Amino acid sequence: MRILVLSDTHIPSVQSSLPQDAIDAIQRAYMIFGLGDFTQEETVHFLKGFSQPFYGVLGNMDAYELRDYLPIKRLLNLEGHSLYMVHGWGSRDGLEERIYQSLPTEKPHVCFYGHSHCPTDKMIGVTRFINPGTCRKGGTVALIELGEKISCTFQEIKK
Repeated sequence: MRILVLSDTHIPSVQSSLPQDAIDAIQRAYMIFGLGDFTQEETVHFLKGFSQPFYGVLGNMDAYELRDYLPIKRLLNLEGHSLYMVHGWGSRDGLEERIYQSLPTEKPHVCFYGHSHCPTDKMIGVTRFINPGTCRKGGTVALIELGEKISCTFQEIKK
């Protein structure tokens, strides 16, 4: 199962719309994870408009209206893997450690997070931390292949 993971689109404050490379990647995915800082409600509606299931969480820069239907954190169980989603908060320094300390007692297999705009794939304790980077021209999205094992590749957004 291929999951497209994106974060920090910051529409319209940084860009006017989702980059075409991100749209193309969504169309090749089975599911979409959005990790916050969509900024405006229309961006979430746009992502929900694709035929793929969309799961999102709230970011610190998101419009107040998004609080009505996006949680701050989310835990999904797919293909035998526990997948945790959160945006993140505070300084980039120590971000992953702060998130790790806030995880449930039974740590998830993977924690998807945003906020720092830095593509990351690393282990902390028993949890794999994946940040897709920022979804804008010059940024990245993460392509996750979920099966018996989990693979992650970052795709640069050129257009």
